[in-house]
Order: sequence, then structure tokens, then C-alpha cells
Amino acid sequence: MIWVKEGVKAHYHAVHSENIVVLEGEAMMSLGDDLFMIKKGDFVNIPKGTVHSVTQILSDEPLKVLSIQSPYFDGTDRIFVENE
Repeated sequence: MIWVKEGVKAHYHAVHSENIVVLEGEAMMSLGDDLFMIKKGDFVNIPKGTVHSVTQILSDEPLKVLSIQSPYFDGTDRIFVENE
């Protein structure tokens, strides 16, 4: 479970894929070259190696997402992208 209050800097995962389900809130998300709004009930698949970020929170409450990562994510496979 992840709560996002202000955004998530652009990054990618070299080893694993990530799937998120939005449980609460609304935000703008970038995924590769696409920028789109996510909201409660949305599912987003983030293939490994794809730069992604949460650029703006649009709701009064934080964005709350369920993040499912495969293979197991131990916190070391988050590679931040400069100038994004």
C-alpha cells in the first residue's frame, strides 16, 4: 500500500514490473511518453524499464494505491531519472 501526498519523482525499475490499483484519490501520472489522470478504480500496468511518475495530486486527500510488483521488490530497484 502506498500513500502519495505530493507526487513521485520520475523513475523506472530495471528488474521488475509494477501494477497499481488506485484505491482513493486522483492524480496525474506519466508513463513513458503518456500523461493521464488516474482515479479510484483504475488499474495501471508499468512494464520493467518504463519511466513513470506521479506528477500532480488532484484530490484533497492523498493518492492511495495498491502496488503489486513482480518479481519481489526489495527497495533497491528504483532508478531515478534526472531532469524529469
